[in-house]
Amino acid sequence: MSNHYNATRADYYRRLAAASRERSPMGFVAYAVRGFVDELRAQLDRIWAMQYEDRWEQYVYQRFGLLSTESQRRRLRLVKDISRASMVNAGDALPVLSPVPRSRLRLLTPELAALYSTKTDKTLTRDINAALKMGLSSGGARASSRPQTLCSASPRSPGSVVGRSSPARDASP
Repeated sequence: MSNHYNATRADYYRRLAAASRERSPMGFVAYAVRGFVDELRAQLDRIWAMQYEDRWEQYVYQRFGLLSTESQRRRLRLVKDISRASMVNAGDALPVLSPVPRSRLRLLTPELAALYSTKTDKTLTRDINAALKMGLSSGGARASSRPQTLCSASPRSPGSVVGRSSPARDASP
């Protein structure tokens, strides 16, 4: 609750003064309950995002199966690093996905830079195409991961990958 009070300090003092002046705590209690509900929703969004990330990583590992070749390990690293790079923090909201330009993929992380340092652009293209074929990325000039199948199975509104709660979800108990 202290986070809510600190974030809405002016409203907090205004409601507190009104409760003292009117000798009725009802306005302040309503304000506090709204803050409590907002904090619970934010916490649930954080939990959902963590579970989503964990499920996504498990899905990626499941799709790759046993990693027996260098190219499979490199492709796994590529998909995982694109996943991390495509997540954009939106404050208290769940992260949203932002495609990563293909031109950034080789140098996205130090690990990818090392893996692709001796490889040609053709290797990167093959790796991207393999991720596309496995359903682990959406391609084009910009790459992002998270297949729509995972998104549509999520408790979010259809068509949004990760974002604010839909009105239907907010209305549920």
